[in-house]
Amino acid sequence: FDESTTQAQIAETKQQMLTALAVYACLATLLAIWFTGRLTRPVRSIQVTSRRIASGDFEQNLLVDTGISEIRDLAQDLESMRTHITGVNARLRTEIAEREAAEASRSMLEQRLQASQRLEAVGTLAGGVAHEFNNLLTPILLLTENALDDLSKQHPAREDLLRVVATAIRARKLVHDV
Repeated sequence: FDESTTQAQIAETKQQMLTALAVYACLATLLAIWFTGRLTRPVRSIQVTSRRIASGDFEQNLLVDTGISEIRDLAQDLESMRTHITGVNARLRTEIAEREAAEASRSMLEQRLQASQRLEAVGTLAGGVAHEFNNLLTPILLLTENALDDLSKQHPAREDLLRVVATAIRARKLVHDV
């Protein structure tokens, strides 16, 4: 029995197995790299798009075209959330704008009310002053008319008293017209 041929066959088989293992390892590594790229490309796309959305570009779309159903489902769920959040954001902006408009309207109405109240106060004050002025004119007129009745028609002060009565009557009419 010649052991050398058997040992040569074993060495050759060992070499073939090592070569097969090396080829298998290379193919497995290449397939792992290819699958990693296939898995990470849509995930990176979602990541880039989500960063754009986070920076304020709400019109970006999170849907990705991939054969991996889990990633596609995740992208659809994220897109649904983005759409919902964008809608809520738009509604909040609308509500804020409406509240600001209502606040501006309320402020304007308050200013108009205050102006109206000031005018009313001025009117009340003017009415009070006119009433008091009229109260002052009444004794002036009565006493001047009494003095005129007591004076003769040729008395030198009569002309002055007639002017006082005419002026008091004009003042009373002015107060009455106001």
